[in-house]
Amino acid sequence: MNKEKVLGYVKQAKEFVLKHKFAVIGAIVALVVAISGWTWYQAQPKSVTSVVEVSFSGYDGYGVLEYNYEDLGNEIARVSFLKAGFSKDQAEELIKGDSVILAEVDSDPYWSAEYSRALAMIGSVSYEFDKTTDLSNGDTIVLKIKTTSNKSPVKKETKKFTVEGLDKVEKISTKEFLEEYPVEFVGYDGYGGMELPEDENGNSIFSYSGDNESNNLKNGDSIELTVSSDFLYQLQEEGKKLESDTVEVEVSGLTSISEVGNLAEALSKNDTYIKSDYENSSSTTYTLEKQKSYISYQTGYYDSSSSGQVYLVSVYKVTTVSKYSDTTVEYVYYGYRYYVKSDNSLDLETANKVSGYETQDLENLIADLETEGYAEYTAKSE
Repeated sequence: MNKEKVLGYVKQAKEFVLKHKFAVIGAIVALVVAISGWTWYQAQPKSVTSVVEVSFSGYDGYGVLEYNYEDLGNEIARVSFLKAGFSKDQAEELIKGDSVILAEVDSDPYWSAEYSRALAMIGSVSYEFDKTTDLSNGDTIVLKIKTTSNKSPVKKETKKFTVEGLDKVEKISTKEFLEEYPVEFVGYDGYGGMELPEDENGNSIFSYSGDNESNNLKNGDSIELTVSSDFLYQLQEEGKKLESDTVEVEVSGLTSISEVGNLAEALSKNDTYIKSDYENSSSTTYTLEKQKSYISYQTGYYDSSSSGQVYLVSVYKVTTVSKYSDTTVEYVYYGYRYYVKSDNSLDLETANKVSGYETQDLENLIADLETEGYAEYTAKSE
């Protein structure tokens, strides 16, 4: 192109600018404003809540929130890497943990510093829902995005979600519950005990409430039981809820202890038993005086479903006179535990011995027996 043509084009450009100078100036100003606006926008913290998706599962009142936490974490990382100057492709590879780009970043001092800056940005951001369990349909759940840095590329914000789609809970009355898991009473009227139902793992469904005693029950007694927290949770997982976590049961069905036909004979065995342990000698004599008798009906300590046994003991005052020491007075109990036969009599042949410690404190001895579930018993023949 020759010099004359170039000069001609320059002249035409000058004439165009002079002729349309206001329009040109306006276009230049608009371009500067647009560039400035884009730069300002890029510098502002970015929202990340748009990627969050929530779902609700379970039963109304016990619902659980789940969300795509990996996507939210990746979006926070993506915004931070872009803010640090990495390209979109680089950011995606860094999120994936690509070993090649990580090596390239590590080998370049500039990008290594920017990578560290990006990690600091990511670490400054935290997020949480105000509630994720025990949800009910219609509840409003709030997601909070927080940051500890004023220079964070992630925007501080909240987003609300409404709980919906949870299944309806089946409510179970106390009556229905006790029909399915009945409490059974064993023993005798005034000396009764309870056998509590168990779950499929062998754990008791109930526990005693307050000051309730489980021994020496009589017909008509009212017992308050609390459903175990583990079983309540199990019901919750099945979409069921009890109308009350405590239930009240009335003791019934216990027969009279007097219907056991051979209690008097069993009591006489106690005298024989203690005499075998306190035999007089040339230097020592014993005086044995029966005080009171006590009875208890107990099941196995480790297996409440095992066959119960009647414990029948007598407390004796033992006076010991010795040629070589002072006379002493002590108290002790002796007796047996018996299985009950089908005819409601004690099996005397398979009885096992029961005895206690010697003590001068009669009241404490009786208190210990009562703690173990014994109650005072007076046979007609005594």
